Amino acid sequence: MPCASGIAAWRLGLPETLAIPAAFAAGLLVLALTSGVRGNPLDARWLHYLGDVSYATYLSHFLLFFVFKLAFVHDTHGMPPGQIALYLALVLASSIALYHLVERPAQRWLNGPRRGTKRRRRAFMRAEPKEPYDPDRPPRGAGGFSRDARPAPRYPVSRS
Repeated sequence: MPCASGIAAWRLGLPETLAIPAAFAAGLLVLALTSGVRGNPLDARWLHYLGDVSYATYLSHFLLFFVFKLAFVHDTHGMPPGQIALYLALVLASSIALYHLVERPAQRWLNGPRRGTKRRRRAFMRAEPKEPYDPDRPPRGAGGFSRDARPAPRYPVSRS
């Protein structure tokens, strides 16, 4: 509807430098007003995913275009639609790869461990083993258990 009104305004003589931005603003207004309505196109999962990978797209698109032009583009004044589609597919694939292989691991590393992890680790290290340490007991075998099928204690207990 907003695009149709922008095209109609342009057909009626309004300059395109005014009609197209007005139609774009009207389209954004319609999408914003329907944000809570069921079936809003902006609530699609794939759009949210594109929003997640958009930072990787921002970082990689120029370098990828530079390399793409050197490898595939022979006419610097124009690119056929097939080459444009190939470039866009490469940008999307590289953005997804960068997001999953670089950005997400970096976010996890920077955010650090979850709350309470250090506290649980310290409590585990202070915990006494469930069985007393028996120096005469044979070490754990290849199957992971000693001869009497009991797991060996993790930490020896001092006999003081």
